[in-house]
Amino acid sequence: MSKYRYDYYEVQVPGDAWQGVPPEEQRESICQAAITEAGERAKLYAMPCNWTARITKGEVGDYLVTVKVVRKRHR
Repeated sequence: MSKYRYDYYEVQVPGDAWQGVPPEEQRESICQAAITEAGERAKLYAMPCNWTARITKGEVGDYLVTVKVVRKRHR
């Protein structure tokens, strides 16, 4: 049995809200916003944990961007 547990979240954030952010930081800003949203949705507060996010649908500038967020925590 693994000593880690994984929680998965699918979060949609507005992709057109990042116009003032430099282009090289836009994707990172979207992922960070998705991690923040997923943290607020989490029913269990776990520390320490590792959050990762990646864009699965949409791009910067789209109306909505879908981001898959994964939380890795100890059992």
